[in-house]
Amino acid sequence: LTRPAPPLPDQEVLLVQGAVNPLDKAAGRSVDELTLYTDLTRRALAQGPADLVVWPEGASPLPITDPGVTDALASFETPTVIGAPYY
Repeated sequence: LTRPAPPLPDQEVLLVQGAVNPLDKAAGRSVDELTLYTDLTRRALAQGPADLVVWPEGASPLPITDPGVTDALASFETPTVIGAPYY
């Protein structure tokens, strides 16, 4: 308690925000939303690596078990936290 905690290693977190209009989501979900987040993530990771990628709640219109989602996440080769429906 008399000495400071050791410094933590630097960690890079990529926060991805697609700015999808909630009214558009309410009108009907589209796989285009997944494509938007996938493209934004790939472009950002091309600029430099990250230790963690975070997408907002409801980012994916598809469940996390959908092959399109799992393939996209695996292609990042970076742990990713996403919001997705559960069926």
